[in-house]
Amino acid sequence: MSRRADRINQSLKREISRILITDMDDMSVRFVTINRVDVSPDLRHAKVYLTPFGKGIDKNRVMRHIRKASGFIRTRIAHNIDLRITPEFHFMYDKTFEDGMRVLEKIDEIAKQK
Repeated sequence: MSRRADRINQSLKREISRILITDMDDMSVRFVTINRVDVSPDLRHAKVYLTPFGKGIDKNRVMRHIRKASGFIRTRIAHNIDLRITPEFHFMYDKTFEDGMRVLEKIDEIAKQK
């Protein structure tokens, strides 16, 4: 990945996080962690990997709400970050954290058996 793409990924990650915390009406999207942003080589698309956190949060509802707000988020990004082309965002649920927790639970189970 080029240094420019890496800088854009980091800027988008920061700005999308800020937008979710300060500009969105739905309180549940404030408990979302943006894990990674990957822009395409032509910078027209960006995959945004995120994980909703919190007990009782309906992850599917949060993902639907964020995907529905993608145009709003893109407009905010266009106003706040100076890019020639503002990418179209594709929000992806990142289950890496859940997988990691599952592995830790298995390790704990094995440790208790010994």
